[in-house]
This record gives sequence, structure tokens and C-alpha cells, in this order.
Amino acid sequence: MVQNCIASLVPMLPLFSRFLERARTARVSLQISVFYTRAQVGDSTHSLQALPSGLSLAPGRPRLGQLLTGVVERSTEAYLETQERPSGVLVGACGPVSLTEHVGDAVRNFDREKFKAVGGVELQEEYVTTRFDKLYAC
Repeated sequence: MVQNCIASLVPMLPLFSRFLERARTARVSLQISVFYTRAQVGDSTHSLQALPSGLSLAPGRPRLGQLLTGVVERSTEAYLETQERPSGVLVGACGPVSLTEHVGDAVRNFDREKFKAVGGVELQEEYVTTRFDKLYAC
């Protein structure tokens, strides 16, 4: 059993930092939000000193509909200033089946007009199943 969900996220920080730096270099707006759902009592982001700008960690599941609406609206607004059409939004989910189904439902039920306005919403799902679920507590 993973005892500290925050500690298990630490190895991912260099990868997230590289993504964010590449985005800044390319003048692309990127926000990475990590939500962890099975935090142990005492888990705290204070153990992470400082997160890179553009990266946030939060316990619990995200409000997916609200999050997706915000991303789509900001993307659509950014393209209003140019003559180009937006090329879409990518939503990725990795985790247990219940999480990936929840994300899939949010994308499938997303407002069709906003979906079209942003150039579509693509969903990439990878799910983890195991009979040893307690080993993967995060």
C-alpha cells in the first residue's frame, strides 16, 4: 500500500516541469492539474516546498464539467484575437475504470456548441485494473 500519495507524485515533478518549460518556450499556455483521490491522513503538499508555475496538486476528484468548460472557453477566446480556427482540446485520464468513465461522461455530455467552437474535444483514456487494488492506493 502506498502510504503517502504526495511522495508518490514527487518522481513526476521533473517530467511536469519539462512539459511546462517547453510550453513556455513555445509560447503555449499549459496548466497541469493533478488530483489525487485516496490521500492518507497527514498527506500534505507542504512537503513539496514549491511547485513549478503552472502545476497544481489537489486532493479529491476534479469538477470535470466545470474544468472542461473553463479550458474550452479560454481556448476559444484566445483564438478570437487571431484569424485561425482552434484545433481542439485534449483531455487525458489515467486511473481506475470509475475515474476514466467519469471523465468520458464529462466529455460525451459536453455542450455541443462549445465542442464545435473549440474544434472538438479529444479523449485519451488509460485505465488500471488489478485484483490488488489496495497496492495502488493513489
